[in-house]
Order: sequence, then structure tokens, then C-alpha cells
Amino acid sequence: MTVESRQWLKYFSPTQSRRPAVLKQLLENHLTTSALFWGKAYDLLEYIALPISTANFEAELALLCEQGFLQKTAQGMLLTKKGTKIVQVDLMNHSQFGMPAFFHGFDWKNWEKMFLLMVQVASELSYQNSNYFVIANDLRTQYRFKEWLKKYGKERLLSEVQTSLAEFLSQEDPKLATLFCEQLTGHNQLGKTRNQLATIYDYSLTDLEVLWLDMCSRYAQFLLTKGQALSELVHFYKRNSLLSESNQKTYELFLAQKKLTEIAKIRGLKLGTIQEHLLNAALLLADFPFAQVLSSKLTSELKSFYGETPILEWDFKTLQATLPDISFFEYRLYQIERIIQDGVRT
Repeated sequence: MTVESRQWLKYFSPTQSRRPAVLKQLLENHLTTSALFWGKAYDLLEYIALPISTANFEAELALLCEQGFLQKTAQGMLLTKKGTKIVQVDLMNHSQFGMPAFFHGFDWKNWEKMFLLMVQVASELSYQNSNYFVIANDLRTQYRFKEWLKKYGKERLLSEVQTSLAEFLSQEDPKLATLFCEQLTGHNQLGKTRNQLATIYDYSLTDLEVLWLDMCSRYAQFLLTKGQALSELVHFYKRNSLLSESNQKTYELFLAQKKLTEIAKIRGLKLGTIQEHLLNAALLLADFPFAQVLSSKLTSELKSFYGETPILEWDFKTLQATLPDISFFEYRLYQIERIIQDGVRT
């Protein structure tokens, strides 16, 4: 079993069967309402758009099942006792994402280009050197950076890069900070490749990849928190809302107290699509106003009907036979609210 294949184990549970397809959809940022619902039920939404390769996902899971680390069930896959032990070891001995949820709505590939460029330019400035080739050959990145530099100046760049990186890295494990910095290019220093670092420090390529992505993203978050001029460079790549543009438009109309049929007419979309947008918002946002759709009478009826039945065992067809006026949209929205309030028993 390789480090690459064993990384999947931590996304499974020893007590709750989980469908691998849901995890794959979340990682690949294919956010259907169904994937979001089951992602919420599995407590996996923080891994949306996590930048790890799923190229060998199915084959690696099949191998983990053969080796006894995962067990197939009718509802998906369970983590075995053998697999649980591996997860406990890996959490201690291998690189982990400190803030995985930050990648949702974060264009990390282009942020990486900007980060490498600003560090290189600041380094050369500190040596008063203007004769060098920049490593970022992306024209849009260069344009955005030049515009920022015109606005704030070279001294501001050098000062903020030096102080922010020093403060950020002072909070990290010194060895990990060194591994991170050795990948940076600066004055008379070409960043080392991960293959070079793997040989020098005896690290796996997977661990080095996770370390780099994790620290790059957390430094971006650090800059946003500090709110200095450099944070403007991060804002180019971090979306303000967790919702897609179309979902956000629907949600804003909903918050403006528009009826769903009116929203559908304004947006030129089917009512079902509007309902899906709102279900997505309920799943992704922390402050969704459930009471705007679910009246106290409706909530009381649903609560009475399902009683102590585990949330994921609820059946809409059975409900419809008894309470035919309740729509699937209302049923699913109430189910989401209960998952948020009570969690999922496994």
C-alpha cells in the first residue's frame, strides 16, 4: 500500500457506510445537489475542490478493499479496524491539510503563480537587483502584479512580504517551514523540485505536495486575516461566496423575500432549478433561513411523522402517502436542517 492510496482511508468511517462516488464528486468540484446532500451527511463538505488527484481513485479503493482496509457494503464502504489503525498512524506521521475548506472557491493554481512571483520580486528587490528572469510567465498574473506594484510601490511589497512570511513561518514547525521555503525562488536561489527534496529529506512526494499546498493556502488565508495590501492579491483568487454565480443570484432574490415562483420567472429558470439552488445554499451556508420556507406547522408535522427514525433512513414515498401536500423540496430542506441541528447517528 502506497502513501498515495492510503490517503483515501481518512475520508471513510468505521461506523457509517459512505459512497465513494460522493467523495470523488466533491473533490472534483462536481457539486450536484445530491453530492452536496450526501457530503453533508458524511461530514465531507470541507473537502470540496481539495487539490488531490483522483486519477486512480477507483483502482486504489479496490486495492484497499482487497487488502482489508476498507469493506464494501450495500450503502458504500466502511473503514475496517485495520484501516482505522492506518488512519491513526498517518494523522501523526504524514502531511495533512490544516484548512481544507479554504480550497472551495479558491483558485489555488493561479494564486501559486502570484505567490511565487511576489516572493521572487521581493527577494530581488532586497538585493537591489533588477536584472533577472521572472519565473511566472503567465501574462495575467504579471499584469495583476504590475498593477498592484504601481498602486503600492516596491517598498510596500518588500516590507509586507518580509514581515508576513516571517510571522507566518514562525508559527510553523521549523523543519516544515524549511521544506516550504526551499521551494521558493529568490536572489541567487532557484527553488528545489519536490523530487530533489524527497531525496534530501526522505519525504514522500505525496507528503511534499500536501505540505506545499497546505502552506500556500494557509499563507493566503493569513494575508486575508491581516488585511494588508498583499491581501488584495489574494482576493483575485478567492471567491466571496461558496455558491456558484447562478446559485448566488437565486439566493439573493430569496433573501429579498421573493416567492419561489417569482424568482423562477425573474431568473427564467424552472421552479425545480430554483429549489435546487436553495437546497445548495442550505447545505453550504451557515446562516440559511430555514423558517422562511418551513412553517412551524410543517416542521411539527414532519417531526411527528418521523419521530426517532434516523435521519438518513427517512423515506419520502412513505411520507407522501400520509402527507401528500408536503413537497420533496420541503422534505429535503427539513432533512438538511435536522442534519445540521442533530448530526447523523451512525
